[in-house]
Amino acid sequence: MPSLGGMAAIFEISDYGRSPLTARVYTLYGHPRLGWTIEESRSFSLQRVEYLRLVARVDSALTEYRTGAVADPDVIAVCTDGPGLVTERVVQGSVATLGGTCGWTEEGKHPNERILMLVTDLVCRHLGHEAASALRPYDRQLRRRCPG
Repeated sequence: MPSLGGMAAIFEISDYGRSPLTARVYTLYGHPRLGWTIEESRSFSLQRVEYLRLVARVDSALTEYRTGAVADPDVIAVCTDGPGLVTERVVQGSVATLGGTCGWTEEGKHPNERILMLVTDLVCRHLGHEAASALRPYDRQLRRRCPG
């Protein structure tokens, strides 16, 4: 959610054990304190193999974050802001949430940025650049990278 309000997007997939799975992209407008309105919702079918590939990569990013965060106890990180992204992964009722502050990779990238790229690529392949641009509205290169 953008902390100052405006446009926001949500991407969700629920695995109920059936294939294909349904993935949804929601575009919202609003403010964290005043509430959000869904402007648009689009969905697409996702094959289990695509879902499992995405899950493995998301889990890898979450693991790298946890490992990097405790790898050097002598480093003091001061978080002032982040990429404005949140990842929430639910597995068998357990929730792993990764907020949008502090980059822990050597490149200074936050794992949520990597996860966003994975999700954007998936949305590009299935829905095209318009839906994907809701996830990354300031990426001018996105139109050229999406198929179609």
